[in-house]
This record gives sequence, C-alpha cells and structure tokens, in this order.
Amino acid sequence: MRLNYPEYKQKRKDYLYYKILTRILTILSDEKQNSIIDVGSKGMDLISELPQKIKYSVCLTRPLDNPKVKSYKMDFFDFKSDIKFDIVTCFQVIEHVKKVEDFIQKLQNTGDNLLISLPYKWDKNICRYHYQDPIDENKIFSWTKRKPTFTWYCKDKDHLNRIICLYAENLSLKKYLLLKLIPKRNNFYKKRNILSRFRLLLLFFT
Repeated sequence: MRLNYPEYKQKRKDYLYYKILTRILTILSDEKQNSIIDVGSKGMDLISELPQKIKYSVCLTRPLDNPKVKSYKMDFFDFKSDIKFDIVTCFQVIEHVKKVEDFIQKLQNTGDNLLISLPYKWDKNICRYHYQDPIDENKIFSWTKRKPTFTWYCKDKDHLNRIICLYAENLSLKKYLLLKLIPKRNNFYKKRNILSRFRLLLLFFT
C-alpha cells in the first residue's frame, strides 16, 4: 500500500517522541554547531528552523522540501560529503535497514554527535517493513559498539514504545545539565509530575 505522506505527517506531528527530539536538538544547537544532517527524513522536518548554517537531508524516498535545507533523494550508502557534520540525526529509520551495522557505522563516521530514535521492543510482527525488530539496548550496543551518552524512552499516543539515543562528544556542562533534565521515561498518557513540570519550565526559560 502506498504511503499517504500528508496523512503520515499529520498523524505524527503531535507525537511525544518528536517533541522530545525537538527539545534535544534545541539544546544541542548553538553558534558552535555549524552543520547538521538528517538521514531518512521522509518529509518530517525537525531541522530547518535550527540555527545551523549548513543543513542537509538525505532520504531514499522523500528528503525535506525546504529552501533552508540542501536535499538529496538517494540511498545514504551512496551519499558522500567532504563535511564532517556537527550533528547527525536518524529517526525511525534504522529498523528498516538490512545492512544495519554498515549503516550505523556510516552514520557515526558522518559526524561528531549522533541522535537516533528506534522502535523499542516491538514485536517482530507489528510492521512487516521492519527488519530488525525487536530492538533493545543490547542490540543497539551490538551495532554501535559504544554506550550512548543519554537514553530516553517514550510510550506514545499510538501506545508503542520508542527509544532515543544520543552519542555526544565534548558536551558543555550547560548542555549536559539541560539534557539531564529531560525526563528519562516519558508517557503520552500520564500526567507529568511536579518535578517534570519544573524541568520543562526551566528548559523553556533557559
């Protein structure tokens, strides 16, 4: 069945994990972070409004259509650049890749900081286009060969779980503390407690 992209985008725009990813990217992005690349964008734009001067989108089917972003409709395995990007992002893509270790190695070689999201412990029969389910921390480590700097978990409005991993280098103390304030476990259907509300307030005014 052919994917309806406007419907796909509309359905996911209020997802909790997108909001958390946006918060993480906002914290990571500053005047020192000059470049960012999003791999497997599929039309979902989380980077165009960030302050980086250099923004790339690489996607086999639907790279970002935005004048602020340089887009490439191609297989990421074929993508080449002289740029060592400050931030590399890849959201809900890795599970679709057959040569997953080679793919992740290329992600890691493409930039200094890597931010990924994946389905977390989904049954292998949930999506027939997923080659890697079920995915957990041990499987991710077997691919990346290193532990993430931060890990977050989301149970979203579709009642499915997702894991977000950040592999960061040379984080400033301010960025580290702000990232630490983001709740590790997040549930779309649970009201945030007072501490979580305080954390969000602090992030908003920082």
